[in-house]
Amino acid sequence: MPRRFQNFISDTKLCPPLPGRNLIRRSRLIAHLDEGLQKRVTLMSAPAGFGKTTLAVQWLALRQELSAWLSLDKDDNDLEIFIRCLVAAVRTLVPKFGQNINRLLSTPKMPPSDYLASALVSKLATLDCSIIVVLDDYQNITSHEVQEVVVTILRNLPDSLHMVILTRMDPPWPLGLWRARSWLSEVRAVDLRFSREETREFFSQYAPRHLDTKIMDLLQERTEGWPAGLQLAQVSLAESQHPEQTAMNFSGSDRMIVDFLMDEVVTKLSPDTLKFLAVTALFDRFCASLCDIILEYGPEERKSQVTIDCVERENLFLSPLDNERQWYRYHHLFQNLLRHHHKTNLPQEYKKRIYQLAAQWFREKDLIEESIRYFLFADDIDAATEVLEQHFHRIIDKDLSRRTLFRLLSLFPESAKCSQPALLVAYAYWKIFQWNLINLDQILDQAFDLLQSPSCRVPAERRQSLHGDIELLRGYLLYWQGDDEQALRFLTKARQSLPKEHEFAFFLMVMYTAGCLAISGCHEEALLLLEDSFSEDCSKGCRNASQLLMARSAIHLYSGNLDAVRSAANQMILLSKTILMPEYWLTYAPYFLGYVDYEQNLIESAAEHFSAVEAQRYFVNTRLYHDALLGSALVFQAKGEIDKSWEYADLARVFAVKAGDPFSMKYSDSFETRLAVLTGKKVTVPLECEPGTDSNRFWIEIPSLTKAAYFLGNTEPEECSEVMQTIVKSLNRAKKHHNRPQIIKFLALKALAHDKAGSPEEAHRALEEALLLAEPHGFIRTFVDLGQRMAELLGILKDKNPANSYLRRLLDAFGNQENTEEISDESPDEYRQSKILKQSESFNAKELSNRELSVLLLLEQRLSNKEIACQLYISPETVKKHTANLCRKLCAKGRRQAVEIAQERGLIPAR
Repeated sequence: MPRRFQNFISDTKLCPPLPGRNLIRRSRLIAHLDEGLQKRVTLMSAPAGFGKTTLAVQWLALRQELSAWLSLDKDDNDLEIFIRCLVAAVRTLVPKFGQNINRLLSTPKMPPSDYLASALVSKLATLDCSIIVVLDDYQNITSHEVQEVVVTILRNLPDSLHMVILTRMDPPWPLGLWRARSWLSEVRAVDLRFSREETREFFSQYAPRHLDTKIMDLLQERTEGWPAGLQLAQVSLAESQHPEQTAMNFSGSDRMIVDFLMDEVVTKLSPDTLKFLAVTALFDRFCASLCDIILEYGPEERKSQVTIDCVERENLFLSPLDNERQWYRYHHLFQNLLRHHHKTNLPQEYKKRIYQLAAQWFREKDLIEESIRYFLFADDIDAATEVLEQHFHRIIDKDLSRRTLFRLLSLFPESAKCSQPALLVAYAYWKIFQWNLINLDQILDQAFDLLQSPSCRVPAERRQSLHGDIELLRGYLLYWQGDDEQALRFLTKARQSLPKEHEFAFFLMVMYTAGCLAISGCHEEALLLLEDSFSEDCSKGCRNASQLLMARSAIHLYSGNLDAVRSAANQMILLSKTILMPEYWLTYAPYFLGYVDYEQNLIESAAEHFSAVEAQRYFVNTRLYHDALLGSALVFQAKGEIDKSWEYADLARVFAVKAGDPFSMKYSDSFETRLAVLTGKKVTVPLECEPGTDSNRFWIEIPSLTKAAYFLGNTEPEECSEVMQTIVKSLNRAKKHHNRPQIIKFLALKALAHDKAGSPEEAHRALEEALLLAEPHGFIRTFVDLGQRMAELLGILKDKNPANSYLRRLLDAFGNQENTEEISDESPDEYRQSKILKQSESFNAKELSNRELSVLLLLEQRLSNKEIACQLYISPETVKKHTANLCRKLCAKGRRQAVEIAQERGLIPAR
């Protein structure tokens, strides 16, 4: 989002300054610039006052070619602002240029600079016309990211484009290399200095009186042809009674000449003009109506336009910024001189008054950032905060990236954020956009206490709105903490205070109210609330239809109704064909479809849907993209492509770290443990997960389930009671939140725990309960991902119920996981891992534990898993795990081959 979000980018940045009245045609330089068009870039590098901008404007006017202009300032060091401005500059010539790039810049997580640079180059290469792009005041760019983007563009510049860089100092580019490659045309200070002939032409045409040739030559010699010095000399000589003596006084460096000329010029100005210069020099741009306000002229006076015309006529370095001559700025050199000259002449309180008046004028014109800046210059934090509070909901609604909000917040000093409830509330919104809930409760407490304080100066109406925001954000936080009752209480209160005009906040309240109703068991009431909001929204143009349908899909998922999830997701896709939906919400559709397809064992279809989410990487919620990567990792694991599965797990972790998303980082930790369990890879003890924080969620990874599964697999039968308690607690939380998929998963895990503890009847009872919930909606992977022992338990139930088609489907799914008869005790994942480990050059017998050697001896006797378990007093599941470890360490495809390799290496006696 650009800094002036309501106008996007100021036109004054995209218009070259209009040519001044005192213009000398510099034929030799124009010819040089014409020749430079054969190269990629023209670098015009010289200190202030050498006429770089004037020459570029003159040249472009003479060529009559398509040209785009961008005046850079310090704010353009923000990569997003710079690229938006560059795109806007090209769009002055090609109106539809860069639409996709602007979409990329509106994404929650902006793409890296190299990606954006490549996208820009690709779009520039498609232009069917030749254009010149001028970047003025490039010395203001100090950002490494922005520099890298410009360098990438210049290295890959299409033939149809020529770049002109105007700067006071050389950019940090490989200029020597570019010269050697003939990429670079250069104009330096020595080129820009006026020649003797140009100086004579200048004074002959524009001096107020005829000057002797000797005086003109003397001025040229003393200024060394410096254009700014000559221009100041021309102004100084306008009323000089002794021009020759004035010219003789010119000596020393440029700085000394300027100081001398400033004294000469300033002392001859009228008091009104001098005051005008002193006040307007405080601003980077100004117009007549703004000047009337800050100079406090009466409504009938309108003196500023007259003064502007006078200053421009007297050639005092004033540049119009638009064709209508409404906005102006001073030449930077002259502005700095004015500021320095009047530094002690303008009392601080008077400057504050000026800033206060300007800030109010910008506020009335809806120029938000400038209004906030000048209120802060005036030390009026209350007024600056009020401007932000008035607009931040509108900014949030229009800018899905939410970076504009962060930029505006960054204008305020840290001390202000602790004393202004509106700033705290805006910062709290920023945190939830980053999925960063750390200390969110403390921020909300602080904002609430400030609003309740007797000294609070926030008016009652604004106070009520801020209370609504605080209640919404508390409800949001409590929801993710698993406290649906308290969350619903705060969300209900928020509904009474939040105005519907605050669209994002209002619909966030609707979605989380529905979520709270769903996890408290009121699924129908939740769906009805969403349906009512959806119907009302459709009548107003469907701005929020996609997020309401997303919430509907999530609530169907809580109830375990996979077909209803698929239907709601498909409805979202269908609706997107008739109305415009933000990718941020629309991409939930393929995510939910991937989730359902994976659970129902439609692996290839799930892969396509997760890939569709990944293709929208920069347009979607960071949590969603991260979870889609985990979904793809599961898909490849199910297909037996273990190396690919781990590759996606690694991608997910890298993304979470780069995104700075603490939620996703924790989920990566948990998922890697889960994947290790699935693939037989040795892992450390999983990180602690906060109790009760995932039973209200619909993400693919469930940390509490992974943790319980890990400990169950690494616990002896006699130690199962503690793991059982953990499973039961998590199961009860899932039941409390009516999260059917999790209830099914924990019941299935509970069945395995009872089985391992030697309680077959309890195991069958828990499994039957899980199947009763799972069968109507076709859950499959929940059971398959629990491994071979789950297949054996399901087989026992099938023997009791041979006509049960659902059990046959489940067992068929397990059958698809097996590779050959020879490796029936080894999963495809373990086999894949064995193939990778075959690349190792040697094997150390010490890598086998005593228990593994015992299992190896019994495998040699061709005993079954159950028989080995009885011999060693361990469970069949543990035998299976030891067998898998043996196959991996010995690089064997199955138990028979493991025995043969062990005999060949002398680990066990050969028969």
